[in-house]
Amino acid sequence: MKPTHLAGLCALTVLHCVAMTGFDEDFDAALMRARSDKRPLFVLFTGSDWCIWCKRLESEVFSKSEFLDFATNAYELAVVDIPSDKSKQSAARQKRNSELVSKYNVSGFPTVLLLDGDERQLYSAGYAQGGATAWVESFRRGVKLAPLKAKYLGGFEERLKAVGEKFVKGMSVDGSNGGDVKDKKKFATLLKSMAGELLPEIVAISEDLESQAVPDELTGAKDELSPQVAQARAALEDTRQKPRHQGDSKAHVRVCRRRHGLFRQVLSFALRL
Repeated sequence: MKPTHLAGLCALTVLHCVAMTGFDEDFDAALMRARSDKRPLFVLFTGSDWCIWCKRLESEVFSKSEFLDFATNAYELAVVDIPSDKSKQSAARQKRNSELVSKYNVSGFPTVLLLDGDERQLYSAGYAQGGATAWVESFRRGVKLAPLKAKYLGGFEERLKAVGEKFVKGMSVDGSNGGDVKDKKKFATLLKSMAGELLPEIVAISEDLESQAVPDELTGAKDELSPQVAQARAALEDTRQKPRHQGDSKAHVRVCRRRHGLFRQVLSFALRL
């Protein structure tokens, strides 16, 4: 997945960050207010001093009146920052923020989560081009459609997540998560084996998704998910084919690595792994 990441947070030695207007750095305090006021909690996970996509989201959206007028009236706002420069953050804040990243399985920045009072996820978003007005409208629409999406497409996303987790676990050899396996032949063999194991599951998901009827409002969401599943299926099918470079083991390994990268990328787009 393309990392989605925010900028310009002030020194984290104070409770409320001036640079991020309306956002509270104290997640737990913001959550308590959200529960008290019976409002959802809008949480931004960011890398304030290193993530270009976070910086762009802050400058293009979160600093604009179009966003602030909408968000401050509808939600409690909190920011969870994982900066490169730890000197401006207390040890307690660093620890708590890291716990929150793990708790909510945040794997890319910026990630926006909308939570209810019981900390159940209602919706998630990231960086998108187009400015504040477009971002807010997309967010409104996404929140509105989230229950329908969960009803009609949620099962497919869960099945894909299970496949993705199985793939990542299966490729975790030599402490590398499949990224730098020392034994190149072992890598190629393992990748082909995993492809054979997971292909039937992806095929079933693909066929079930194709036949799934959805309300008109979800046509776009289904159309967005279907190509991701199709690409994952194509990558797995390709990986199971006999190598085109039988006499060139290095070329074969390069092909396998490319296929592995494509499959991981496809799954990360769909699942935010």
